[in-house]
Amino acid sequence: MANKHFEEFAQDCANKLASQIEAGKAPWELGGVPAAYPVDAISGKPLQGITALQLMVREKTSGFEDNRWLTPSQIAVLGASVKKGARGVPSVAWNQGLEGEFKPTKIPQTYYNVEQCENLKRPLPELLPIEQQPKAQFEDMCALLGYTNKGSVWESGVSAYVNGRDELILAQRSSYEPGGRDSDKKYELSQLRAALDGIRAITDARVYDNFQGLLESKHTDKETSYFLRENLARAFMQSHIGSKLPRNQNDFTTEEIIEQNKDIADLIRSHPSILFEAAADASKVVNHTIEKSEQKYILVDFERQEVKRLTAAQSRDYVAQELNQLKLSGTILHDPDFRELQTNLHKQGYFNPYQTLTKPLYPDQKSEDSLCRKINHCGFAFVEENRLTKDKENLSYESLNLLNLTHARSPRLGSLTEDAFKQSLIENGIGFTKKQIEEQLNKFDKTAQADTSDALALWDTLSYDRRRGQNDIVTRVSCLVVNYDTNRIEQTTIENAVSSALKLIENWAEKTPTLFDRHRQKLLSQFGKFKEERGDRHLTRNNDLPLFGTIALEKEIALCDQFLNPARSGGNDRNGNVVLRDLDHKGLIICRSAKELLEASSWQGTALEAQAEAIIQKTGLDVDKAKELCAPRNVQEAQQRFNDFCCAQKTFYSVETVRRQRSEEQTIRQILQGASPEKIQEIKELIKAEIERIAKSSQKNVQKNEVIQPVRTQSGMER
Repeated sequence: MANKHFEEFAQDCANKLASQIEAGKAPWELGGVPAAYPVDAISGKPLQGITALQLMVREKTSGFEDNRWLTPSQIAVLGASVKKGARGVPSVAWNQGLEGEFKPTKIPQTYYNVEQCENLKRPLPELLPIEQQPKAQFEDMCALLGYTNKGSVWESGVSAYVNGRDELILAQRSSYEPGGRDSDKKYELSQLRAALDGIRAITDARVYDNFQGLLESKHTDKETSYFLRENLARAFMQSHIGSKLPRNQNDFTTEEIIEQNKDIADLIRSHPSILFEAAADASKVVNHTIEKSEQKYILVDFERQEVKRLTAAQSRDYVAQELNQLKLSGTILHDPDFRELQTNLHKQGYFNPYQTLTKPLYPDQKSEDSLCRKINHCGFAFVEENRLTKDKENLSYESLNLLNLTHARSPRLGSLTEDAFKQSLIENGIGFTKKQIEEQLNKFDKTAQADTSDALALWDTLSYDRRRGQNDIVTRVSCLVVNYDTNRIEQTTIENAVSSALKLIENWAEKTPTLFDRHRQKLLSQFGKFKEERGDRHLTRNNDLPLFGTIALEKEIALCDQFLNPARSGGNDRNGNVVLRDLDHKGLIICRSAKELLEASSWQGTALEAQAEAIIQKTGLDVDKAKELCAPRNVQEAQQRFNDFCCAQKTFYSVETVRRQRSEEQTIRQILQGASPEKIQEIKELIKAEIERIAKSSQKNVQKNEVIQPVRTQSGMER
């Protein structure tokens, strides 16, 4: 295709489609389950026009189960390659205009299905399956696009249609025969057929509303050009909903439809540009129809105390952006509930915020078990706009319960929620005043005895935790670094603290031979992989994955903790942290909470403890109360603290021993420099006598079998 002009490519594409139509294999008449609508594998956005049509046909004919497609440049960025013998689909590139509309260009572009690629060095965003429920989608289309479903009426015909008053008239269900053992299945099947016929009628109506001017033009092939758009729109809609739509049998016989298809084949063969225009028009109409028929949700953000009306995709983006701003610990990142939430936020495709996000992020749960408590967030709540009322005069229990919860949070949030309810109800043709909403809420509060105690307990706990940790003891950007080498506590930004720590580790890695011992080899290998991953991050960030920045920072802090924390073994060495011993450094800890600060400052003398207490007092907090709140909550936590204390002491002792040996060696060298042979012999005799004295003293201690009394630490454990 690279050597062909656009006109040649367009003619070739039109000839192939025309031949398929003449052979009875038009894209809108292919048998079996329709191919899934093709999407860009990186962004998850639906492809457009002639490209979407070509890829749908290739999915169907090649049997691809994956509907994600990549261009050669995207494949290169992912570090992947095309499988040997795989043939791409030659098409055109698309540009996105200022208003978000995609327009075709005359630039050639080849597309490959994900199943045709291999050796992906970076994983693709996972694609959630689209929930294809024609009956539910049909109901949403009617409600959200403004069509009144009148059902079947007398002499309504054999196919559904939309009249001039935007009323949807369904076909008479003369084929339905009640009774018998399979009456339920027959009823379900008839309902499904009615929904599919209704979606077909709505699609035809949307095409007519957009292109009725074409029928009124003076173009010689105006009817054929219109029917091409109508048929392509049906093909695209079938792909979106995953079910084949029935033909409109009210106006045309089978023979007339065959003749129409023949006219369409002749038209696009003689005028290829019409095919490109019609495909672009049809995909735009269908994509807008799907977008507008998406269910909207009222989202309540209890943290920011804001209320928004969003679609499912917008709700996912909003929550992902909010969580991306949090600084989360490694423990939280491995929490099962959070990992499930994170997975759902990363996936593309169908997304139901009401079902997916309510369990982990709804505030009305026991605070000790709530994910909101773990991530230090007041939570979210969602309600579908079509669930606001149970009838035209009464709000649903779900809506009233949410209103009650928002008023418990603050009067302002409750008022904002009432305004959002009112606006949504008015748009859906239900007139509710704020006074009516307040009356129903008061009645609900008295009769249902709504319980908001769990949510209030969560918010109170979070508020107290934040008061306890505010005033710059720990924030989203600042931290405290306990430096055991300088015996000081320094306040700085997390970025600066991590940068300084990584420089120390880099210095150690440069001076440490690769063939040293297995402990150091393991650490050097781990640091090498970390640097490679860090170097590749700019490529991953282009994908704008939610929570990426937080996860990357957590990895860096975790690495600094493993290499430079004196309580870490640094390769399972029994004499303390090997990295710190090699660096001749006692270590440092990046603290982001008062609890970490108090524990870390207790490992080395009283000077650090005094500095930590001064920092806490400076923020206006009571030191004794802070120590009480930060005390171990159970035996396991107390034991872990004691183990960390012992490991830190091993590291301190090892570093001090090395320093003492170096100092003694330096002193001996200075003494021996310029000394006479007699003086050197005298010093040797003194050293020998001292060694013998130490040996005899050790033997006496063993013979007396002296008992070393245990010493109690602040945590109550014996050592």
